[in-house]
Amino acid sequence: MATEAGDTAAAAAPAPVTATPPPPPATTAAGAGDAGDGDATIAATTPAFLPEEVAACLAAVREAVPEAAHYSDGRLRRFCRARKLDADAAAAMVRADVAWRAEVGADRLLEEPFAFGRVFDCMTPHLSSRVRDRHGRPLYIERTGDVDMPRTLQLIDVDDVVRRHIWHMEIQERRCGAEGKLVRIMDMARLSLAPDSVSLPIFRTVLNIDANHYPERLDTLYIVNAPWLFKPLWAVISPWLDPLTRAKFRILGADFQTTLRDELGSACLPVEYGGDADAAVTVPTLVAPSTATCGLHEVTVAAGATAAVEVAVGAEAAAAGAEVLWSVKLAAHTIGLEVRWAAAATAGGANDGGSSSSGGGGGSGGG
Repeated sequence: MATEAGDTAAAAAPAPVTATPPPPPATTAAGAGDAGDGDATIAATTPAFLPEEVAACLAAVREAVPEAAHYSDGRLRRFCRARKLDADAAAAMVRADVAWRAEVGADRLLEEPFAFGRVFDCMTPHLSSRVRDRHGRPLYIERTGDVDMPRTLQLIDVDDVVRRHIWHMEIQERRCGAEGKLVRIMDMARLSLAPDSVSLPIFRTVLNIDANHYPERLDTLYIVNAPWLFKPLWAVISPWLDPLTRAKFRILGADFQTTLRDELGSACLPVEYGGDADAAVTVPTLVAPSTATCGLHEVTVAAGATAAVEVAVGAEAAAAGAEVLWSVKLAAHTIGLEVRWAAAATAGGANDGGSSSSGGGGGSGGG
């Protein structure tokens, strides 16, 4: 599950891409049954389109979808290649993308920090790397095996997870430029052995979003530390992928550092991934909900009425320097919000510790 934090400003203008060509595609084919048995490569041949063929498809899409007039030529060429230069199919894809972007507000997502960014920082360990690999491609590293989606969904809902992924992909759009590509590393170490009926549907949703609305963005996805458990997981996931997308997945075992260093360069990789970059995939501390009084609360407030929700933050959150986060998500209308702090109840009753308030729509805050 790809997420990213702290890069809105840094992503404003993509860094120039060097002229060094990427490594040639691997030619050793491996089936899903090889995943987790060591190093495996899944390879396929990417079709080579003649420039004049791409230009003809681009012109046809421009004429067929006037509502995409603001799309750059490079962006439309990606849609053309994704549909193998079938102009009608590419036009339908672009038309659907224009409607989808308006529906989710994709063009405005980066105007403000993501409301639940701190939750994702803590629940989805990742390296928000502003460096690029030796071929000029943006690099994103995620410790996927440490992601606890059921626990995350105690704090936010599925829609928020999906929206965060869209937010992340909008950052990658800016980093990559019109036709640049992205490299990902997904570290499967400590992947849970327990069945997870929550994560797979979300993963399938974001795969569909990437395929339909961010086509031809992925260069290579390295899956490292793939345990034996990944074999049945890959058997479920791989049919969801287009064969050419599936060919971009490199499934590696525990001995992956040399491969990453040789193909990406050591300057962009943390030491734990075979490089010498002064960076690491860190996990901020988050006190997770431990009782029914924490987590998600759903409240209906009648017009002119008030409602109170008590949340016990616990001793850890009361420690000096601790950070307490809250979020309000409105289903309809507008409300005023007041956050009032109170000491734990004693024999003499609770002591009011002050309050902070905000009016108007929903949002998030911390103190």
